[in-house]
Amino acid sequence: MTATAVETAPITRARASELIAEACALRDAGMAQAEENASDWDKALYDQAIGWMAQTGQPFSANDIRDLLPPDINCRGLAGGRFSAAYTRQEIRPVGERSSLKPNTHNKRINVWVGAWVDDTQSPPVPAGSVSGDVADDDCCPSPRPPVPQTRDRDAHISKGVR
Repeated sequence: MTATAVETAPITRARASELIAEACALRDAGMAQAEENASDWDKALYDQAIGWMAQTGQPFSANDIRDLLPPDINCRGLAGGRFSAAYTRQEIRPVGERSSLKPNTHNKRINVWVGAWVDDTQSPPVPAGSVSGDVADDDCCPSPRPPVPQTRDRDAHISKGVR
């Protein structure tokens, strides 16, 4: 048997725009479903963890946030919605990408974020034991991590049980 080439027409700009719009709509629907299914408590825990990481001034991703959350949190699919909400509130901004460390994501690329207040000319602190300029992809966050601080009034109601 010989392989035969499958001929396909090139995708036009208009069709590419349609496909991207469809993908974005599916993404948004999935995030909305995850948000609807999550408890206010789980959303608040995510928001607090994202807020704390943003305050460090260091780059972070969902990989780092998962380490801050309790293991029993019911958060399937919630990360995207909470990062999107923090971005919409202008608390964080994207600065790059890295690979997800969750096995079921199959090395998917995820955003790397930094607190929105961090100036583009500012260099994040170099983690202990690293050589400047030679920081591994996921070594940008301090370890061990302290508890998530209770700095905002809107977070005061969730302070019990988080520490």
